[in-house]
Order: sequence, then C-alpha cells, then structure tokens
Amino acid sequence: MMDFVQTPDVSGALPFNANAFAHYPARGFCVLFADGSARFISGQPALAIVLSGAFSTQQTVQSCVDYDNLFNALENSE
Repeated sequence: MMDFVQTPDVSGALPFNANAFAHYPARGFCVLFADGSARFISGQPALAIVLSGAFSTQQTVQSCVDYDNLFNALENSE
C-alpha cells in the first residue's frame, strides 16, 4: 500500500504538484509493506515511472501493469 497518485491532467501527464502527490514537495512515497513495516521511500526510479507521462491511474489492464512496475521500483529502492 502507498500514498495516492492522482489522475493525470488533460495532457495525459501527471504533474508534480500538491494536487497529484500526497507528500508534495517531497519526492517520495509512504509505503506500507506486507510485513507491517512502513517507510518513506524517495527512489528516483519510482518517481520517474509516475512522472513519465505514460503512467495510468484508470482501472485498466495497463494501470495494473503500471502499478506493478511502480511497486517493484519502490521495493527495489527500499
């Protein structure tokens, strides 16, 4: 589990601002792991995935793939 990532703006890009990121201006995410631990992770690979312009927050097969890649990046940055 992690903080929210808001739906991209009309251009399709996810803006880095307070409306799209729970902990703006911090460049990271609060993450709750399956073992019950929680950490703030500011890994650049995870942030790059979200800000790539291709990250989908709509409930689709692509969003499942996008979130899986994001969660893997967060775990690898931990």
